Amino acid sequence: NAIHQGLSFNGEEKVKFLKWVETLEYEMLETPRETLTIFIDMPLEFSLLLLQERVGKEGIQHDIHENREHLTRAYENAKFVSQYYGWDTVRCITDAMVLEKTSIKTREQISEEILLLVLEKLIGKVG
Repeated sequence: NAIHQGLSFNGEEKVKFLKWVETLEYEMLETPRETLTIFIDMPLEFSLLLLQERVGKEGIQHDIHENREHLTRAYENAKFVSQYYGWDTVRCITDAMVLEKTSIKTREQISEEILLLVLEKLIGKVG
């Protein structure tokens, strides 16, 4: 909700919306608070590269939300929401920041980082 519905709001209205989502979920609906939320950060340009590759390889059509404008707004809002709520982040690209496929981390690397965050939360510092 916070990420996708939050696209409808800007500035202070977005913050009000996020507070409302918290009130709805945790107070009114009494949903248990999550122990850990991880934002899996794949920058837009890399997402678009992977999307083009998938469409080319698999012949899959773009879905209605897979356009640059929507993806840009969704990515920027996801970064805002993750910072607002203090989520942990796993970056899906290397620090080299070269716009090449080789700079995207492997699924195994991303999975390992996620696992380490979960283990740290469960048992304390790992490695």
